[in-house]
Amino acid sequence: MMDRTILITGVGRGIGRGLAEAYLRAGAEVIGTMRDATRAPATFADALGSGRLVLLEADVRDTDSLAAAAAALRDAPVDVLIACAGIMGERTADTLHSDPGAYAEVFDVNVLGVLRTVQALRPALARAAQARGEAKVLVISSQMGAGTNQKSNAMPYRVSKAAANTIARGLATDLAPERIHVAACHPGWVRTEMGGPGADIAVEESVAGLMRLVEGLDAQAAGGFWNWDGRRMAF
Repeated sequence: MMDRTILITGVGRGIGRGLAEAYLRAGAEVIGTMRDATRAPATFADALGSGRLVLLEADVRDTDSLAAAAAALRDAPVDVLIACAGIMGERTADTLHSDPGAYAEVFDVNVLGVLRTVQALRPALARAAQARGEAKVLVISSQMGAGTNQKSNAMPYRVSKAAANTIARGLATDLAPERIHVAACHPGWVRTEMGGPGADIAVEESVAGLMRLVEGLDAQAAGGFWNWDGRRMAF
């Protein structure tokens, strides 16, 4: 896997940044997207200088920016796409007291952003599948969107992640004939800016589990919803 190209959206912080750094340490070629590449973490400097990391400016809310990022790849294949860009939105209000207007932005990023990203990068994924026999897409979702979770806080986020799971399943069905394997995953409750300092696990632990999920993502695992530690989760 480490001789392949990994494209990760939202590498400026959190899990996306952790994934980019871990794949670089493992020797992979990494392409990362950020809305503003001038704000790249300082830890990326060496990899940017050597060319092992390429940063593309793209906003998952903007179809044209994703198309431009895909065009910048020219004829390069993308073996693995990790759709990591996401936002939390309104955290505190329960369902009855949540602002209906708060749902649209979160849905636009967390659900339609996944769809736009895969649509834009489908040719690059197809090139990898044709050359190597398969390509992979891992959608970073959340157990907060699982149907078994009955909590009511952060409802815009919960609704968006339930929808992201459904989008991932649909993409898995549609892309199976092209040997592009798609699955959704819960990365754990991770100590990031979004997860907060009281979360269960460190970024490094989550990232290691996610990389194992990517490694094991095949036709049988496609369409599933997976925990970061490898357990299958209920939708």
